[in-house]
Amino acid sequence: MSASQRIVLMSAGTVITGSQGPGSGVPVASLSMLEVHVNITAVSGTTPKLTLRLVCSADAGTVFIPRAYDRLVVAPALPADAPAFVDKVNICQEVAAVSKFWALFKELPADLVGIETLVSGTNPSFTMGVTAVGK
Repeated sequence: MSASQRIVLMSAGTVITGSQGPGSGVPVASLSMLEVHVNITAVSGTTPKLTLRLVCSADAGTVFIPRAYDRLVVAPALPADAPAFVDKVNICQEVAAVSKFWALFKELPADLVGIETLVSGTNPSFTMGVTAVGK
C-alpha cells in the first residue's frame, strides 16, 4: 500500500476577503484519490457568505475546472435553511459561520489542483485553512 501524501492547499490562518482562483495549483499527478479538509475558524462582516470548491487542471494549469466530490461530511450540521448541495461540486456553499468540511474525491484525473473561493457580503472576512491527504 502506498504512503499517504499531505498537501496544504491554503495555509491555516489565511484570511479570505474576496473571491479568488486556484493560483498556479498544487501538483497531484502521482495521486489517484484525495481527501480535502476545510477548517473555517472565524467569520466576520455583514451577511458574509463563502462558497469553496476543488478545481483541477489536466493541462499544466492553463484551465482549471471544478471536480465533483464523492462524499461530504459537515460539522456542525448545517441548519435546515442552508442552501442545498445539488451538484456535489461546492464543498462549502454560502457558508456564514465557523465550520468544518471533509470531502472525498475517489478519482483524481489531474496534474494540478487548487481551491477556488466565491465570497459575498459587506466587508466579508473568513479565516480558514484547507489541507488534503492523497494516495
